[in-house]
Amino acid sequence: MKWKAYATDSITISWNKLETLEDAAAEIGRTQAQIAANQQTRYAAELGPFLNAFATARGLAHELGWDGTAEGEFRVFWLPNPANGDFMFAFAWKQIDGKTFIVSPMPLSWLETEQQAAA
Repeated sequence: MKWKAYATDSITISWNKLETLEDAAAEIGRTQAQIAANQQTRYAAELGPFLNAFATARGLAHELGWDGTAEGEFRVFWLPNPANGDFMFAFAWKQIDGKTFIVSPMPLSWLETEQQAAA
């Protein structure tokens, strides 16, 4: 998956409505366990790739000047996947000075004028 990162001014409206990274990871793990326990074959996000994607997101943010600090918790949001109708996860967080980093598996056209990096 090709990731795109953006750095923008502080985003504060509805910030606390975004799911935390910890809550998203817990739910992904719980869903994986339920699928395995019931020997289901349905698709669900997997914890390993989710955490690897977050590591990629952090690296891209560093390329945009992220100083390694975070104000509050890292956040996750979900975007519809035009390829299959499922949802894809994306990440957002603010460093201490309020600068916001958003890393998405798809371009976010409304952020294209902001500072960006891609992997």
